[in-house]
Amino acid sequence: MLVWLAEYLVQFNTAFNVVSYITFRSIMALLTAMGIGLLDWAEVFTYNCSNLGKKCVTTDRKATSRSTPTMGGVMILASIGISTFLWADLATAMFGLCCFVLIWLWNRRLVDDYSENQT
Repeated sequence: MLVWLAEYLVQFNTAFNVVSYITFRSIMALLTAMGIGLLDWAEVFTYNCSNLGKKCVTTDRKATSRSTPTMGGVMILASIGISTFLWADLATAMFGLCCFVLIWLWNRRLVDDYSENQT
C-alpha cells in the first residue's frame, strides 16, 4: 500500500522514488515486522500470562509445553502479514502467493494449537 502512496508522492518529491526498489522495500518490511513484534510481543505475552493463569517463567526444566502460552506463532504471522501488506506491491502475482502461504501457515498453526488443547 505504501508503494501506491510513494508513486503518487513522486510527482512532488523525487526522493520517494526509492520505494520503487525491491531492496529498499524488503529492508523496510523486515524492520517493520521486527518493530511490530518487539512493541507488541511484551504486552500480549504479559496479558496472556495474567489472564490465562499460566506460569510463564519456570525454573523446572521438565515443565510441559502446557505451561507456555501458544500465542507466539500468531504474533509472528501477524507482524509478517502487516509488514507485507504495507510494503508489498499489491498488483503482483507474488503478493497473492505470499498471502496464500501466510494464511495456510496461520491455519496450520491454529489447527495444531486446537488439537493440542483438546487432548
